[in-house]
Amino acid sequence: MSQAGASFIANVVYRKLTRIVPTQTRHAIKGALFLASKRRPRLWSLLRIVRLNSVFTAMACSARFVERKPRVFLLRVRGIKDPIVMRDGTSDWDAFIQVFLDGQYDLSFPNSPAYIVDAGANVGLASLYFLRRFPQARVISIEPDPENFAIAQKNLAPFGDRCHLVNAALWSTAGTLFISRGTFRDGRHWATQTLPLQAAGEETVQARTIKSLTNEFRFPRVDLLKMDIEGAEVSVFGLGDTSFLGNTQVCAVECHGAEGETAFKKAAMPYGFKFKRFGELTVASKVSD
Repeated sequence: MSQAGASFIANVVYRKLTRIVPTQTRHAIKGALFLASKRRPRLWSLLRIVRLNSVFTAMACSARFVERKPRVFLLRVRGIKDPIVMRDGTSDWDAFIQVFLDGQYDLSFPNSPAYIVDAGANVGLASLYFLRRFPQARVISIEPDPENFAIAQKNLAPFGDRCHLVNAALWSTAGTLFISRGTFRDGRHWATQTLPLQAAGEETVQARTIKSLTNEFRFPRVDLLKMDIEGAEVSVFGLGDTSFLGNTQVCAVECHGAEGETAFKKAAMPYGFKFKRFGELTVASKVSD
């Protein structure tokens, strides 16, 4: 059966069920049919990592349904003691897929990272991944959006003082920025931007630099700088003090456009970094593979 035919049948079945089956059950069925018809390998990967008592929830999330007011749900994953907190109808599920199924940060390192900065932590999934993978590591997680930050707090609380979660935006200088929602990329929760203030009354957030963060939490170096800050990399690498790169070993940066890519590479090259692509990331390392 073609993908178009499978999708058509899935939609027909879903519509027939709408009047007799509870909402979440419908979403679960639709999600399972979607994954089975279009992305069978991903379905099996998902079933391998999700605990049995969370399979139903995972299937519902796979339908990518959107509610007017997102509800919080708990997803239990094999090998992780505490449940992962996410919101339905948001980009949280896509972030989970990227980190835990697609292996977005399955990078190789010459030595196990001990000091990690997660800039653009979103709901904390990348930080959670790093803290599990590297049991001796400490992580500074910085996230500007207060809604995302509240979920990240729940996901990272089990790691205690190994994780320093900061509600702020990474920028070239200290100061105040405004939070812009719904205007960048797909406009969802993971695409929240921080920009220079334009008018009074805007929702604001504190701006921090990498140096101020590493000094505050006494990081002697940065073994891994993960950055996904929705275009603000242009400011961090193009306008600010980039001497922190001299004490950074590996950078994994999601550059949003040519300007961000250029700013990052121009700032990093004088410090002896070598570059490669890893999925959506531009990875810079001082150690050759």
